[in-house]
Amino acid sequence: MIKHNFYDGDGLFEEFSKIRSNEVNFNDLVETPILLKMLPDLTGKSVIDIGCGMGQHAKQYAELGAKSVLGIDISYKMLSVAKEKYCLDNIEYKRLAMEDISEINDTYDIVTSSLVFDYVKDFDKLMADIYQIMHEGSEFIFSTSHPIVTSYD
Repeated sequence: MIKHNFYDGDGLFEEFSKIRSNEVNFNDLVETPILLKMLPDLTGKSVIDIGCGMGQHAKQYAELGAKSVLGIDISYKMLSVAKEKYCLDNIEYKRLAMEDISEINDTYDIVTSSLVFDYVKDFDKLMADIYQIMHEGSEFIFSTSHPIVTSYD
């Protein structure tokens, strides 16, 4: 079941795209370099990127040697950009809410997620569901927003 995503609403996707296309943005200057440094060697690994957005990380993972990358996101607008701009033969994109990750029947060597867990209502359930798509030896790398980002009106 696909959940509502506010990024597909009027104007919000365009505003988000504008921010992300700016050379000076938090994701590219701060969050992404830290996330990439935390990754293990991806050579030959299967990766799932939860909340893949426009697919930048998925493409980076594929270019770092991942055997396969599955990017999931609820936003059809973000996925359309991902499929158009950040697609390689070993990347698949799927429209799926992170709350429905239990529908995935595969396991992955690496599970990643960048700045999306702030949007989930039941964090404990999500973590239990993510555990089910991991196997012994899998690694889970994620980032969340700093509370200061969401502490104001």
